[in-house]
Amino acid sequence: MKTKYILLLALIFSLMGCQSKEASDIIKNTGDTGGASGGGTTGGSGGTAGGGGGGVSCPSGYVLVPANAAVDVASPFCVMEVEARNNGGLPGTNPLSSPWTNITQTAARAACDALDPVTHKYALISNPEWMALARNIEAQGENWSSGIAGSGCLKAGNSGADTLCLYNHNTFTIDFGALSSRNSKASHVLSNGSVVWDLGANLQEWVDWNVPNNKLYLSDYAGPVHWATIGYSDLGARGVFPNNVMPVKTWRPTYYTLDIDEGMSDYVSGYEGTGGAALRGAHYAFQFRAGIYHLDLGNEPSISDAYRGFRCTYHP
Repeated sequence: MKTKYILLLALIFSLMGCQSKEASDIIKNTGDTGGASGGGTTGGSGGTAGGGGGGVSCPSGYVLVPANAAVDVASPFCVMEVEARNNGGLPGTNPLSSPWTNITQTAARAACDALDPVTHKYALISNPEWMALARNIEAQGENWSSGIAGSGCLKAGNSGADTLCLYNHNTFTIDFGALSSRNSKASHVLSNGSVVWDLGANLQEWVDWNVPNNKLYLSDYAGPVHWATIGYSDLGARGVFPNNVMPVKTWRPTYYTLDIDEGMSDYVSGYEGTGGAALRGAHYAFQFRAGIYHLDLGNEPSISDAYRGFRCTYHP
């Protein structure tokens, strides 16, 4: 019955001349959750996902992320399982292609929206969505070196260092390829069984968040500061902490007393009144500072280079 309804809806869209990529992907997923199409993943991970999603359907190459009200994500959403690929000028998810780099935050936002300019259900991942992903990953023992959440180190991936939770792909280069042959340190399992790749390293990723002013700001130091340090006595006199622009739900790990050696990464504020375009995660030369909670607010939205990428979300 559901399939007939969706096909009827697609026919209406088609007759109106405005069928979107979103409708095409969902129609495909009602009958085939595998296979590749356009920029989709070989073997596909689209289709209906369980574990807190209430039967939500994700496009091929996207996985379902459970809601987390604590970080202001009220509903499940879908996110690219890998960093975005350039699929003819549109963001794709083919893991065999190299990630899309040398793109600004502004262009990344526009690229995601271009996947469905009619209903705008695709978007550049937001900071609350990134936090929902990170908090979920952090809570799963499978993502820690010890197998127990909060013990050992949290996997980060390809950062140019070799540890229990990090690796160096071909001496400081971007890693990509068939997911079955990738280093498992680059993958994270969610509570619903979904798997995302390269969230902690490989490329820094633009998120749709800009904080040029009223930052969690260290007035005499704009370099990296460990999350484990923020809020403790040695920064109490130097930072604007906390504030209503950057409350703890926008940046703090659950295990915030752990340090970079345990995969909690760090924060770069940039100077007050400058930059503010948010980058999360680390890149392939970050070495021991890599991790899913890294936050860099020291950049302008017009900057692009080979270390920065992005990923899109889909909102059912």
